[in-house]
Amino acid sequence: MRPAPLGGTPGISTIAPEEVEAFLAAVELAYAGRLPPDELRTVGTLLDSERCLVVREGGAIVATAGSYRLRCTLPWGKAAEVAGISFVGVHPVHRRRGLLRLLLVHQLQALGAEGFPFALLTASEGGIYGRFGFGVTTWWATYRVRRDRVGEAPRETSSAWRLEHAWPEEVAEGLRAVYRAACTTVPGGATRPELEWHDYLADPPRQREGSSALNALVAVDARAEMAGYALYRLHDVGQGPSSAHRVDVVDLQAPEPGAASLLWRHLARMDLADEVLAPLRSLDEPLRLLFPDPRAVETLAVRDGAWLRILDVRGALAARGYGVDGGAVLEVVDPLLPANRGCWSLEVRAGRGHCERVRDAQPAVRLGIDALGAAYLGGTDLGHLARAGLVEEVVPGGVARTAELLRAERTPWLTTTF
Repeated sequence: MRPAPLGGTPGISTIAPEEVEAFLAAVELAYAGRLPPDELRTVGTLLDSERCLVVREGGAIVATAGSYRLRCTLPWGKAAEVAGISFVGVHPVHRRRGLLRLLLVHQLQALGAEGFPFALLTASEGGIYGRFGFGVTTWWATYRVRRDRVGEAPRETSSAWRLEHAWPEEVAEGLRAVYRAACTTVPGGATRPELEWHDYLADPPRQREGSSALNALVAVDARAEMAGYALYRLHDVGQGPSSAHRVDVVDLQAPEPGAASLLWRHLARMDLADEVLAPLRSLDEPLRLLFPDPRAVETLAVRDGAWLRILDVRGALAARGYGVDGGAVLEVVDPLLPANRGCWSLEVRAGRGHCERVRDAQPAVRLGIDALGAAYLGGTDLGHLARAGLVEEVVPGGVARTAELLRAERTPWLTTTF
């Protein structure tokens, strides 16, 4: 039975459980893709139909959006339940009709009503989501490690771990346990949805793009417990029997820095490969410090990672931790969610923030909700935003004072796609 349209937003509805496959097919079509029927059935079992929104025309799904419930690590040891927006797409012949805006505005209002302080998403295109109040809060780097420059004798590493090879599906529970621990060590770390784990563990051929099957390199401690892992593929980048190969790092996680270093050093010196390519990594990945020649590591690209949309200014600023005490009044501009507009007093004592709406108070800074989202996890400095004209300093010194409050203990990193 098809759900009725949701009240207040004509044409938008959730889907019935039996419509999950049609929903996924519509998402794939929006990106010119098509999943085999058996994979549609398998993946469909991993989705919550109540978190899937659609617009229909003539009975057919023509626009989609969905969300996950994620646990996100926040600065200074805090964490919160947040929304992870995904499955956003519009049928190729139904674009430029305002369907994306219709869906997203409704979804943001609904997620705010659920009590989420903010929502995260990763963008297929960089120019879409700023207009909806999202700001880039974390960034991803792509690194290349050159085999010919890492040397044959890497620096001494701890003997606390040994390395083993495995197939991902054989060590699935260990991978999950390591990831759960690793994503709590960095602001922006988020729980990985089951659908993402399915893609890693099932390793469908459509994801290989001419590369090998997915391999796992695991660091094991003296108790035979997994302390870190790297998921990787070998990719042929040449032709002929002596062609060059590349190690493509799909995911590398380790709560202990020593285990992470051991994994990186081994990957960089693997036989049959001339280089390592590692996308979607943190900006502060210490790769250059692992080899005698720091020029062995090159940063090939930096791109937007997590886009963050504040849904509840008071709740979001109270949820995260702070490294210094102090206070500031922020005037927030939010065209879409009126409850966020106005002046908010942030007071921090003993690392805990208390935020309340204030009237007749002079703000230290005036900024859009997108700029606040960008600065929220500490990955985009408020001073940089001010120099870009996205934050207005109302009181002399207001930008520096507010930026100091919002600074994180380390560079944030979104640890998963979704």
